[in-house]
Amino acid sequence: MWTIKSMLMVDVGILLFLMGLLTKNYQAFALGIFLISMIIVSGYKTVRMRLDIVRTLSVEKVFEGHEIEVRLRIKNLGRKIEFLEIIDELPPVMELTNGSNYLLLSLKKGEEFIMTYSFKCHLRGHYHVGPVKLRSRTLFGFFYSEDEISKQSYFTVFPRVEDLTGIVLKSKFPKLFPGALAIRQVGSGTEFYSIREYVRGDELKKVNWKAYARRKKLMVNEFERENVSDVLIVLDSREGENVGTTTMNPLTHSCRAAATLANYFLNRKDSVGLAVYSDTLRFLPIDSGEGKLYHILEEIAATTPTGNAPLSGVMDLVFPQINPKTMIILVSSLENDLTLRDAIREISIQPFDLILVSPSPVKIEKRAEEIMLGLQAAEAEGADTAYEIMMMERDNMISEFRGLGARVVDWDPDHALRTALMGVSL
Repeated sequence: MWTIKSMLMVDVGILLFLMGLLTKNYQAFALGIFLISMIIVSGYKTVRMRLDIVRTLSVEKVFEGHEIEVRLRIKNLGRKIEFLEIIDELPPVMELTNGSNYLLLSLKKGEEFIMTYSFKCHLRGHYHVGPVKLRSRTLFGFFYSEDEISKQSYFTVFPRVEDLTGIVLKSKFPKLFPGALAIRQVGSGTEFYSIREYVRGDELKKVNWKAYARRKKLMVNEFERENVSDVLIVLDSREGENVGTTTMNPLTHSCRAAATLANYFLNRKDSVGLAVYSDTLRFLPIDSGEGKLYHILEEIAATTPTGNAPLSGVMDLVFPQINPKTMIILVSSLENDLTLRDAIREISIQPFDLILVSPSPVKIEKRAEEIMLGLQAAEAEGADTAYEIMMMERDNMISEFRGLGARVVDWDPDHALRTALMGVSL
């Protein structure tokens, strides 16, 4: 392709050539011929790129906030390229932390070069690096050629998972199977519960010999029974959940909360399922196992804000697929759904244990305004009044849901989820 420089050179050459003919100025005539000849010769020197490019990623699955290193190997299989520009395209939400995805170099025939750079992943989702865009120029920059190699490397960013050590979330209806959750009932387990007198049939290994030495009669230890629960996490990913900036909106925080809760319950050996609703319903059955967490994280990473499915209709589809006495955790901003109250009332009157985890959209919006707009003093008073009204309406709604029997976590995302969950832990 022609560059601006080459077109200007041709125009000047033709102008000098014509002026030389008209004025019989042989110097101008000769200079015009020289400039035009230079452009023609330079055009024949344009190199056709023949490159072998191989890209490798350090990891293909990471959590938010972690880095990925990219290694791009470029080998020239054709003629020497004097000026070669390489751009390895990155998703716009990624932040370069080391090196650069842009490179300018010269490659001889058969020469190989390795380009490395790192980027930080700030937002969950499925992404790819690539394609590779190439541009080569001739020696004097008169012509260039472009190419694109559609070589893409895919990777997944899982939502950030918070440590919930010290939190005890118990279902009101634990299953009668051994697990990792102590339910304050006598049974098989590892946590000491009480001590009682020995009766015929008790195992000798349960005898408390220190108590026997004090009381001169046999005493046995009893342990707290440990059980598992069925847990279904319902994630609201409707279009309205994406209001705000890329990293500061209810959906982003909801995804992190859902991932954190799934990790917490699975580590406790509970059975966990996931229902994500937007314009459709994606459902992972309630189950446990080593690979269950990654299946859930993959689904959450793929979540996109679309549609506006009502919660009541979603639960009508979910109820037949879950057992009674399941713990249902709804993760949602609790906004823009006229069926919300009816749906929560319907869940509450059935034998389900309902917990609502709600990243506060009011506080998220206020925080975004403070950061992005920098409200002036004159605007601040009116903004504070509107904020107080919205908070009052939200408090009334949450009080109503608590009156229906739901445990509600009104979460300010500026604080750790662990702190908010302490209000409903038992």
